[in-house]
Amino acid sequence: MCKITINSLLNGDDSLTDRLIIDGGKASGSTSLLVKTGSSRGGLTHQGIALVQTKNGGTTHADAFQLDPSSDGYNSAGILNVGAYNYRLKRGGDGGEEQDWYLISSLSPVVSSYLQGRQSAVAMHRHTLHDRQWQVPDQEDSPTWLRMEGAIVHHDGADEQKTEDRRWVLHGGRDIVRFNDIYGGGSRIGLMAQYGTSSGSSDDDVSSSSHSVRGYSAGIYASWFGHNDLRSGPYIDTWLMHGLFYNDVTGQRQRTENYRAQNTTVSLESGYKFKMAESSSAGYYIEPQAQILHDRYRAKNHQMLGGGLVSDMSGNNVTTRLGARFYEDRFDKYGQTVMQGFIEANWWHGPSSQTIRIDNAIGREPMPADRAEFKFGVQGNVMENLSVTGTVGVDTNMSSYKAGRFSLRVNYAY
Repeated sequence: MCKITINSLLNGDDSLTDRLIIDGGKASGSTSLLVKTGSSRGGLTHQGIALVQTKNGGTTHADAFQLDPSSDGYNSAGILNVGAYNYRLKRGGDGGEEQDWYLISSLSPVVSSYLQGRQSAVAMHRHTLHDRQWQVPDQEDSPTWLRMEGAIVHHDGADEQKTEDRRWVLHGGRDIVRFNDIYGGGSRIGLMAQYGTSSGSSDDDVSSSSHSVRGYSAGIYASWFGHNDLRSGPYIDTWLMHGLFYNDVTGQRQRTENYRAQNTTVSLESGYKFKMAESSSAGYYIEPQAQILHDRYRAKNHQMLGGGLVSDMSGNNVTTRLGARFYEDRFDKYGQTVMQGFIEANWWHGPSSQTIRIDNAIGREPMPADRAEFKFGVQGNVMENLSVTGTVGVDTNMSSYKAGRFSLRVNYAY
């Protein structure tokens, strides 16, 4: 096997490069091209960077050339990785001369890792009133609460790309104002804070990348209940949370990129609890719910260490939820509620894709616009002034997207 070293800047089509010229002859056999990329930054090609050119009737065999494994940025899939771009050697390029050989580029999974960082930050803020704070009737109405939630999200995207994200959230707060109204209802206003962390990977058939996010958030909430005993009636809940997020992205054989982002989420939610039936030992209720959330994510342009300017990461999204929760309240011999079990089903609707720009190329990740969520749990008192709730659930688009979730919430009265 013959080996030829070629020095080439891997950017766009007009990159400076050495070339092997075949003048009137025929290239056959097997020749390995060892590409030295120097200070390349990466870029999107249209036709490709010509490494082998023919003239005066020169020809090349279909398997005459391949990339040498000692080339800069080479990986086991036979591609060269530079910044946010993957380069592969292709006879004819993309619409080039049929007998010539070109390096053609495409965006690598590092794009997905940037987008996953954004999606993780937004997801850390999202919660419902029941996720945050809800008392079982007849039990101590506690103003202080703390919840921990974990999730594992798997998405089979386009072009054989797979992403996975593992998230943890620690979220707590306390009512600071409570008051009743003349109509038999009550309101409460509180402050909350949150710490969240996320890590995951993106893989396709040629490369891989990873991401991690950690964020600190604070916010305020306000809730109104139509009935003080919470056994039935309407509720309205609204909250605002703002967070600062620290992000890491690492492409295959690349140095880790660091950047910051911010996210602000506003939520408005409402529901109505209806009694369906009651016996001496249990009461049964159903509660239709609706929620709308608005996210405002902001991140400055980021110059990658390996080349490429990441921009247009900021965006505004609206997500809606329609659902219903079915309750069973278990009574003791005195008719007091000692435990509550529930099953909940939701339909989430949000953006169908998210995009960023790297140099002049737009990276896009399709997402399921609609997802079904199912969860169930149990809550009750473990001590006179300590209530605990455990929940498990899954949400999916019934094909490429699935997420498993579990949470533990503690409400403490003092």
